[in-house]
Amino acid sequence: MGSGGDAGLNGLDDPCQKIITENLKAKALLNQTVIANQNTAMKAGISTSTIELYF
Repeated sequence: MGSGGDAGLNGLDDPCQKIITENLKAKALLNQTVIANQNTAMKAGISTSTIELYF
């Protein structure tokens, strides 16, 4: 993802840093959703391997 560099130069207002942060948040949310779906599927007795194909 490239180097973090100096905080004084990039800062938190750096547009690239904002995009990376938003992407990480979105990925984390998606992972939570996938895990929740897998847990639901396991309780229902459905194979999780079929669900993973949709992601």
